[in-house]
Amino acid sequence: MNQLDYQNPLYLHPSEGPGSLAIQEKLTGVQNYRSWRRSIEIKLSTKRKSGFITGTIARPVNDEDRAEQWDTCNNMVISWIMSSVSDQIAKSIMFIGTSFENWRQLEKRFALSNGSREYKLHKETYSMEQEGMVINEYYTKMKCICEELDSMSQLPRITNLTPEVTTFFAAYDQQKKEQHMFQFLNSLDEHFGSIRSQLLLMNPLPNVESACSMLQQEESQREMFSNFETKALYSKNNQSTKSFGSKQAAAGKFKGGQTKRTTANVQGSNIVFTSEQFEQLLKCLPQMAKDEMQYTGATDHITPVSKYLKNSKSLFWKPKIKLPNGDSSVISHIGNITLDNEIGLKGVLVILEFQFSLLSVPKLTRDISCAFIFFSQFCVIQDLTTKKVM
Repeated sequence: MNQLDYQNPLYLHPSEGPGSLAIQEKLTGVQNYRSWRRSIEIKLSTKRKSGFITGTIARPVNDEDRAEQWDTCNNMVISWIMSSVSDQIAKSIMFIGTSFENWRQLEKRFALSNGSREYKLHKETYSMEQEGMVINEYYTKMKCICEELDSMSQLPRITNLTPEVTTFFAAYDQQKKEQHMFQFLNSLDEHFGSIRSQLLLMNPLPNVESACSMLQQEESQREMFSNFETKALYSKNNQSTKSFGSKQAAAGKFKGGQTKRTTANVQGSNIVFTSEQFEQLLKCLPQMAKDEMQYTGATDHITPVSKYLKNSKSLFWKPKIKLPNGDSSVISHIGNITLDNEIGLKGVLVILEFQFSLLSVPKLTRDISCAFIFFSQFCVIQDLTTKKVM
């Protein structure tokens, strides 16, 4: 068989059989007929068999060999169609002789008029809500409806493409993209209201794909917060203590009393940690040996341990700092410290009389341009430039 025979629609590869046309979704009725038909048309075109369902490939009359080959291909197309529909529908078309008649029969039974189908699709777009769906699932559902609606819009054929016509179609295409964008944003859940406002303030407006990407990033960040998958977590005991990180805490105790690390119930988020998860959570906390940097409203970072400082400077003139209890302590050194999560603390004061290391939130937010998000029992640190959790 020469090369031209491979291009002939009557050619069947030896590997092809009744199950070689894979269709993801079988035809079940009116509700999925259009998507099923489009899938079949694409699959048959890849095998050069579209003419069998459109009736353009007629059965040869004067050539018996060709006629027999046509019958084989016709029956193969019929088997492909039957394997791609539900069992009940397959029984109803089993005794139809040609694939063309099979196709026409299904078209008459399940094809709605364009008006009815278009009305149904428009109604779905107006009534669609995200209702807790993940962004990707919601975007896919919306896009399928919009693309089917676009396929129903038949514009007149243009024979003379002038610059004015090109400009008109570019503006029409942009208007259609914006309409899809507004439909997509309108049905989002309310907790995406802030990022929706940010998207609408952009000039020019982003397309739906870009908006979906930004929303997915926001969605991923929310999931990360809710699952506490962050290295910038600080926690404090529910009892009388104000500081979670102390030398006793490093040994498995809290200042307000001895507490075994078994489970922790964070009531604000309705999450219960197992002992393994709780240990992992504690390891994520920025530590300096046994002492942890804690936020207590201090205007400067303070630590009693000087050996962790970089670029440490010993102060010959020993300035004093006033403590909340009214006492004064001497500042012996000043320097920088890098925490385990690579956060750099500048201008850390060393006060040997201190028992704890203190973190100044106002100073840190100014130094590294970050934001602290506080919850009832922990907080997260977010880089304002990259929007990543630190």
